[in-house]
Amino acid sequence: MSQRLLIAPDKFKGCLSAPAVASAIEAGVRKVIADAQISRMAISDGGEGFSQLLGEQLGMKRQRVRCHDAMGRVVEATYFHGDGVAVMEMAEAAGMWRISNGDVDPLNASTFGVGEMIGDAAKLPGITKIVIGLGGSATNDGGMGMAAALGANFLDKAGHVLEPTPAGICGRLAEVDLGRMKELPE
Repeated sequence: MSQRLLIAPDKFKGCLSAPAVASAIEAGVRKVIADAQISRMAISDGGEGFSQLLGEQLGMKRQRVRCHDAMGRVVEATYFHGDGVAVMEMAEAAGMWRISNGDVDPLNASTFGVGEMIGDAAKLPGITKIVIGLGGSATNDGGMGMAAALGANFLDKAGHVLEPTPAGICGRLAEVDLGRMKELPE
């Protein structure tokens, strides 16, 4: 009786995609157990590669959108959609993979681009649900940038709008105004 094995790896960050890791592991196993019944299923922790894995496995369409990375630079990000669902990952807009070591600035990094991606997906006809993989982020703004991109304002005691970053609100935040938030799918 041959052995049944499931190979279900995540990516090897900076080296191989999850499908490539699964193929490499299978090749190694086959050298030891030639008659093994092997199933491969690439997985993701929600970081880089999450939306591509899920989007491709579900046969979704690829969507490209211009948005901002964690440091405010304009980039092109990708997400997937189909059957009323959009699938994206935070890392596509605000990921560490987009930032060189010298550019890392956690006090000024923002999730604004993630909000731009959400806003873009919400405009697609028929989208009723948005799924976001969380991981691989270069930010720690708690989603303030994302909320700002969707219309939220972060205010000081005098009612002035603050920059939605840790540095922008630190010791100054008095109110969060959600009155202009865009309506999104539930």
